[in-house]
Amino acid sequence: PAARAMSVTAIHALLRATQRHLWRQRLGSAIRRGLWGSAGAGLAAAAWHLAGGPAAAIVWAGIAAAWWAGWLAWVLVRRPTDLDAALWVDRHLGGASALSTWLGIDMAAPQPERTPSRQAESGRQPATDARATAWLGDWLQARVPAMRQQLAAQPRGLGLTRPLAATLVCAALAGF
Repeated sequence: PAARAMSVTAIHALLRATQRHLWRQRLGSAIRRGLWGSAGAGLAAAAWHLAGGPAAAIVWAGIAAAWWAGWLAWVLVRRPTDLDAALWVDRHLGGASALSTWLGIDMAAPQPERTPSRQAESGRQPATDARATAWLGDWLQARVPAMRQQLAAQPRGLGLTRPLAATLVCAALAGF
């Protein structure tokens, strides 16, 4: 029982760390898209001005601001769930579908606040083979340290160099 509690804690810690990683990736993606959109707005403003129309900077700044607001709202609304994290670990850290399976079993386990009717509502059924569940928990407990190391080794950069440079060049073009 103590080993199971320790493995459950380690698995949940891996899920939390993976959620932070996924959130950072989504934030980086939103920032990159915001920068590319700002670059596009700068180019559109420069093209509009070259075509002979007056380029109202406030309009183009408003378009870029709306673009940024949309992408940042997308990040806030799409917070990574336990299942998102489990699936990512299974795909990218050698989880072999074990973590998402374990999560389904763990969520289906009877808990004091869960009544049988609430379990039926979620569509999850308790595990029928305790040996298979124990084996899965043991396998995961053995793999979690390696998965944590692999997660820590993931690149931390957000990849903002090119979109930032493009945005600065397009802003300079729009400024002239």
